[in-house]
Amino acid sequence: IQLWAYPEITPPIQQQDANNPRASGYPIDTTGYTQLPLLGRVKTAGKTIAELNQSLRQQYSRYLKNPDIVVRVLSYEGKRYFVNGQVQKSGQYTLNEEPISIYTALSMAGGINTQSGDTTSIQLIRNGKTYDLNAISLEKQGYSLHNLLIQPNDTIFVNSKQNQKLYVMGESSRNQAITLRDQGMTLSDVLGESEGINPYSASAARIYVMRTNLQERTSTIYRLNLSSIGNLALANQFQMQKNDIVYIDATGLTRWQRVVNQIVPFSTALYSFDQLGK
Repeated sequence: IQLWAYPEITPPIQQQDANNPRASGYPIDTTGYTQLPLLGRVKTAGKTIAELNQSLRQQYSRYLKNPDIVVRVLSYEGKRYFVNGQVQKSGQYTLNEEPISIYTALSMAGGINTQSGDTTSIQLIRNGKTYDLNAISLEKQGYSLHNLLIQPNDTIFVNSKQNQKLYVMGESSRNQAITLRDQGMTLSDVLGESEGINPYSASAARIYVMRTNLQERTSTIYRLNLSSIGNLALANQFQMQKNDIVYIDATGLTRWQRVVNQIVPFSTALYSFDQLGK
Protein backbone atom coordinates (compact mmCIF):
# COMPACT_ATOMS: atom_id res chain seq x y z
CA ILE A 1 0.00 0.00 0.00
CA GLN A 2 1.41 3.38 -1.00
CA LEU A 3 0.20 6.72 0.30
CA TRP A 4 2.25 9.35 -1.51
CA ALA A 5 1.41 12.15 0.90
CA TYR A 6 2.03 9.96 3.95
CA PRO A 7 5.35 8.11 3.52
CA GLU A 8 5.34 6.99 7.15
CA ILE A 9 2.48 4.63 6.30
CA THR A 10 4.14 3.28 3.16
CA PRO A 11 6.61 0.46 3.95
CA PRO A 12 10.12 0.78 2.48
CA ILE A 13 10.78 -1.06 -0.80
CA GLN A 14 13.46 -3.72 -0.65
CA GLN A 15 15.34 -5.36 -3.48
CA GLN A 16 13.40 -8.12 -5.24
CA ASP A 17 14.57 -11.36 -6.75
CA ALA A 18 13.11 -12.34 -10.12
CA ASN A 19 11.68 -15.59 -8.80
CA ASN A 20 11.02 -14.74 -5.15
CA PRO A 21 9.87 -11.15 -4.54
CA ARG A 22 10.92 -9.90 -1.11
CA ALA A 23 9.56 -6.36 -1.18
CA SER A 24 8.29 -5.26 2.20
CA GLY A 25 4.54 -4.96 2.55
CA TYR A 26 1.56 -5.93 4.66
CA PRO A 27 0.99 -9.69 4.55
CA ILE A 28 -2.44 -11.28 4.39
CA ASP A 29 -2.84 -13.82 7.17
CA THR A 30 -4.47 -17.24 6.89
CA THR A 31 -7.86 -15.80 7.85
CA GLY A 32 -7.77 -13.27 5.01
CA TYR A 33 -7.07 -10.18 7.13
CA THR A 34 -4.25 -7.63 6.96
CA GLN A 35 -2.99 -5.47 9.82
CA LEU A 36 -2.80 -1.87 8.52
CA PRO A 37 -1.69 1.39 10.19
CA LEU A 38 -4.55 3.39 11.72
CA LEU A 39 -7.17 0.89 10.54
CA GLY A 40 -6.10 -2.24 12.38
CA ARG A 41 -7.24 -5.58 10.97
CA VAL A 42 -8.92 -5.21 7.59
CA LYS A 43 -10.54 -7.91 5.48
CA THR A 44 -8.53 -8.00 2.23
CA ALA A 45 -8.82 -11.54 0.86
CA GLY A 46 -11.34 -12.13 -1.90
CA LYS A 47 -11.26 -8.56 -3.23
CA THR A 48 -9.88 -7.25 -6.49
CA ILE A 49 -7.22 -4.53 -6.51
CA ALA A 50 -9.80 -1.95 -7.59
CA GLU A 51 -12.24 -2.98 -4.85
CA LEU A 52 -9.53 -2.84 -2.20
CA ASN A 53 -8.35 0.58 -3.42
CA GLN A 54 -11.85 1.99 -3.10
CA SER A 55 -12.51 0.39 0.28
CA LEU A 56 -9.23 1.59 1.83
CA ARG A 57 -9.64 5.08 0.40
CA GLN A 58 -13.00 5.37 2.15
CA GLN A 59 -11.65 4.02 5.44
CA TYR A 60 -8.49 6.15 5.44
CA SER A 61 -10.48 9.29 4.59
CA ARG A 62 -11.73 9.23 8.18
CA TYR A 63 -8.17 9.79 9.42
CA LEU A 64 -6.32 11.40 6.51
CA LYS A 65 -7.04 14.26 4.15
CA ASN A 66 -7.45 13.14 0.53
CA PRO A 67 -5.67 9.80 0.89
CA ASP A 68 -4.25 8.89 -2.52
CA ILE A 69 -3.91 5.14 -2.10
CA VAL A 70 -2.23 2.73 -4.50
CA VAL A 71 -2.56 -0.98 -3.74
CA ARG A 72 -0.49 -3.58 -5.54
CA VAL A 73 0.47 -7.20 -4.97
CA LEU A 74 4.15 -7.65 -4.15
CA SER A 75 4.18 -11.44 -4.12
CA TYR A 76 1.86 -14.40 -4.17
CA GLU A 77 3.39 -16.37 -1.34
CA GLY A 78 0.82 -19.14 -1.58
CA LYS A 79 0.81 -19.29 -5.38
CA ARG A 80 3.70 -21.32 -6.65
CA TYR A 81 4.40 -23.72 -9.47
CA PHE A 82 7.10 -26.28 -10.18
CA VAL A 83 9.27 -27.07 -13.20
CA ASN A 84 11.08 -30.42 -13.21
CA GLY A 85 12.66 -32.92 -15.56
CA GLN A 86 14.98 -32.07 -18.43
CA VAL A 87 15.32 -28.31 -17.88
CA GLN A 88 18.38 -26.27 -16.95
CA LYS A 89 17.10 -25.06 -13.55
CA SER A 90 14.40 -27.26 -12.08
CA GLY A 91 12.66 -26.18 -8.90
CA GLN A 92 9.91 -24.11 -7.34
CA TYR A 93 8.84 -20.75 -8.77
CA THR A 94 6.48 -18.00 -7.65
CA LEU A 95 3.59 -16.59 -9.68
CA ASN A 96 3.85 -12.85 -10.14
CA GLU A 97 1.22 -10.25 -10.92
CA GLU A 98 1.48 -10.87 -14.66
CA PRO A 99 0.07 -14.14 -16.05
CA ILE A 100 2.76 -16.70 -16.87
CA SER A 101 2.49 -19.07 -19.82
CA ILE A 102 4.02 -22.54 -19.93
CA TYR A 103 6.54 -21.23 -22.46
CA THR A 104 7.57 -18.43 -20.08
CA ALA A 105 7.76 -20.84 -17.15
CA LEU A 106 10.11 -23.09 -19.11
CA SER A 107 12.21 -20.07 -20.10
CA MET A 108 12.50 -18.97 -16.46
CA ALA A 109 13.79 -22.48 -15.71
CA GLY A 110 16.59 -21.96 -18.22
CA GLY A 111 14.78 -23.66 -21.09
CA ILE A 112 14.58 -27.30 -22.10
CA ASN A 113 17.89 -29.16 -22.15
CA THR A 114 18.71 -29.37 -25.85
CA GLN A 115 20.66 -32.60 -25.44
CA SER A 116 18.29 -34.65 -23.31
CA GLY A 117 14.95 -32.81 -23.17
CA ASP A 118 12.03 -33.96 -25.32
CA THR A 119 9.90 -31.09 -26.64
CA THR A 120 7.32 -33.60 -27.86
CA SER A 121 6.73 -35.00 -24.37
CA ILE A 122 5.94 -32.30 -21.82
CA GLN A 123 3.56 -33.11 -18.99
CA LEU A 124 1.37 -30.58 -17.20
CA ILE A 125 0.17 -31.91 -13.84
CA ARG A 126 -2.81 -29.94 -12.54
CA ASN A 127 -5.22 -30.85 -9.73
CA GLY A 128 -4.16 -34.48 -9.84
CA LYS A 129 -4.59 -34.83 -13.60
CA THR A 130 -1.77 -35.19 -16.13
CA TYR A 131 -1.95 -33.55 -19.55
CA ASP A 132 0.51 -34.59 -22.25
CA LEU A 133 1.74 -31.70 -24.39
CA ASN A 134 3.62 -31.97 -27.68
CA ALA A 135 5.05 -28.53 -28.41
CA ILE A 136 5.68 -29.29 -32.09
CA SER A 137 2.22 -30.78 -32.71
CA LEU A 138 0.59 -27.84 -30.94
CA GLU A 139 2.43 -25.39 -33.20
CA LYS A 140 1.31 -27.30 -36.30
CA GLN A 141 -2.30 -27.15 -35.11
CA GLY A 142 -2.13 -23.41 -34.57
CA TYR A 143 -1.74 -23.56 -30.80
CA SER A 144 1.23 -22.62 -28.69
CA LEU A 145 2.70 -23.00 -25.23
CA HIS A 146 2.55 -19.18 -25.17
CA ASN A 147 -1.25 -19.41 -24.87
CA LEU A 148 -1.42 -21.95 -22.04
CA LEU A 149 -1.27 -20.17 -18.69
CA ILE A 150 0.14 -21.52 -15.45
CA GLN A 151 -2.16 -21.96 -12.45
CA PRO A 152 -1.13 -22.18 -8.78
CA ASN A 153 0.45 -25.52 -7.80
CA ASP A 154 0.92 -26.62 -11.41
CA THR A 155 3.85 -28.91 -12.17
CA ILE A 156 5.58 -28.93 -15.56
CA PHE A 157 7.67 -32.01 -16.27
CA VAL A 158 9.87 -32.34 -19.37
CA ASN A 159 10.54 -35.97 -20.25
CA SER A 160 13.84 -37.34 -21.47
CA LYS A 161 14.54 -38.25 -25.07
CA GLN A 162 15.70 -41.63 -23.77
CA ASN A 163 12.04 -42.49 -23.24
CA GLN A 164 11.27 -41.78 -26.91
CA LYS A 165 12.64 -44.89 -28.56
CA LEU A 166 11.33 -47.40 -31.05
CA TYR A 167 12.85 -50.69 -32.10
CA VAL A 168 13.70 -52.45 -35.36
CA MET A 169 13.93 -56.25 -35.34
CA GLY A 170 13.95 -59.14 -37.75
CA GLU A 171 15.36 -59.06 -41.27
CA SER A 172 16.66 -55.49 -41.33
CA SER A 173 20.21 -54.66 -42.30
CA ARG A 174 20.75 -53.40 -38.76
CA ASN A 175 18.56 -54.24 -35.77
CA GLN A 176 18.64 -51.37 -33.29
CA ALA A 177 16.81 -48.97 -31.00
CA ILE A 178 16.12 -45.60 -32.64
CA THR A 179 15.40 -42.32 -30.86
CA LEU A 180 12.22 -40.77 -32.20
CA ARG A 181 12.92 -37.36 -33.72
CA ASP A 182 11.21 -34.27 -32.34
CA GLN A 183 9.48 -33.60 -35.66
CA GLY A 184 8.26 -37.20 -35.87
CA MET A 185 9.27 -40.12 -38.06
CA THR A 186 7.61 -42.29 -40.69
CA LEU A 187 8.23 -45.96 -41.36
CA SER A 188 10.43 -44.89 -44.29
CA ASP A 189 12.61 -42.86 -41.92
CA VAL A 190 12.97 -45.82 -39.56
CA LEU A 191 13.85 -48.25 -42.34
CA GLY A 192 16.35 -45.73 -43.70
CA GLU A 193 18.12 -45.39 -40.34
CA SER A 194 18.28 -49.19 -40.16
CA GLU A 195 19.93 -49.27 -43.60
CA GLY A 196 16.86 -50.81 -45.20
CA ILE A 197 15.58 -54.36 -45.24
CA ASN A 198 17.93 -57.26 -45.92
CA PRO A 199 17.71 -57.86 -49.70
CA TYR A 200 18.59 -61.55 -49.35
CA SER A 201 16.40 -62.70 -46.49
CA ALA A 202 13.63 -60.14 -45.86
CA SER A 203 10.05 -60.32 -47.09
CA ALA A 204 8.92 -56.82 -48.08
CA ALA A 205 5.36 -58.15 -48.13
CA ARG A 206 5.42 -58.92 -44.42
CA ILE A 207 6.50 -55.91 -42.38
CA TYR A 208 4.80 -55.60 -39.00
CA VAL A 209 4.49 -52.66 -36.63
CA MET A 210 3.53 -53.59 -33.06
CA ARG A 211 2.11 -50.72 -31.01
CA THR A 212 1.31 -50.96 -27.30
CA ASN A 213 -0.94 -48.70 -25.27
CA LEU A 214 0.52 -48.95 -21.77
CA GLN A 215 -2.38 -47.16 -20.12
CA GLU A 216 -5.05 -49.40 -21.66
CA ARG A 217 -2.74 -52.44 -21.71
CA THR A 218 -3.64 -53.26 -25.29
CA SER A 219 -1.52 -53.95 -28.35
CA THR A 220 -2.23 -53.38 -32.03
CA ILE A 221 -0.32 -55.05 -34.86
CA TYR A 222 -0.21 -53.48 -38.33
CA ARG A 223 0.92 -55.46 -41.36
CA LEU A 224 2.30 -53.52 -44.33
CA ASN A 225 3.04 -54.90 -47.78
CA LEU A 226 5.86 -52.91 -49.35
CA SER A 227 6.64 -55.42 -52.08
CA SER A 228 5.32 -53.21 -54.89
CA ILE A 229 6.28 -49.67 -55.88
CA GLY A 230 2.68 -48.55 -55.47
CA ASN A 231 2.70 -49.57 -51.82
CA LEU A 232 5.93 -47.79 -50.98
CA ALA A 233 3.92 -44.61 -50.37
CA LEU A 234 2.45 -46.34 -47.32
CA ALA A 235 5.84 -46.24 -45.63
CA ASN A 236 6.01 -42.46 -46.11
CA GLN A 237 2.53 -42.00 -44.64
CA PHE A 238 2.78 -44.36 -41.68
CA GLN A 239 3.66 -42.24 -38.63
CA MET A 240 5.68 -43.94 -35.92
CA GLN A 241 5.13 -43.58 -32.19
CA LYS A 242 7.37 -44.15 -29.19
CA ASN A 243 7.83 -47.78 -28.12
CA ASP A 244 6.75 -49.06 -31.55
CA ILE A 245 8.40 -52.30 -32.65
CA VAL A 246 9.08 -52.79 -36.36
CA TYR A 247 9.49 -56.45 -37.25
CA ILE A 248 10.57 -57.48 -40.75
CA ASP A 249 9.64 -61.07 -41.49
CA ALA A 250 11.78 -63.48 -43.47
CA THR A 251 10.92 -64.91 -46.90
CA GLY A 252 9.52 -68.40 -47.17
CA LEU A 253 12.76 -69.66 -48.71
CA THR A 254 14.80 -68.14 -45.88
CA ARG A 255 12.58 -69.81 -43.33
CA TRP A 256 12.98 -73.17 -45.10
CA GLN A 257 16.73 -72.81 -45.28
CA ARG A 258 16.89 -72.08 -41.56
CA VAL A 259 14.79 -75.12 -40.76
CA VAL A 260 17.02 -77.26 -42.97
CA ASN A 261 20.15 -75.82 -41.38
CA GLN A 262 18.80 -76.83 -37.98
CA ILE A 263 17.85 -80.34 -39.09
CA VAL A 264 20.87 -81.26 -41.26
CA PRO A 265 23.43 -81.54 -38.43
CA PHE A 266 21.15 -83.95 -36.58
CA SER A 267 20.48 -85.93 -39.77
CA THR A 268 24.22 -86.32 -40.38
CA ALA A 269 24.76 -87.51 -36.83
CA LEU A 270 21.96 -90.07 -37.13
CA TYR A 271 23.33 -91.32 -40.43
CA SER A 272 26.84 -91.72 -38.96
CA PHE A 273 25.44 -93.54 -35.95
CA ASP A 274 23.55 -95.86 -38.27
CA GLN A 275 26.71 -96.59 -40.24
CA LEU A 276 28.65 -97.34 -37.08
CA GLY A 277 25.91 -99.66 -35.99
CA LYS A 278 26.35 -101.71 -39.12
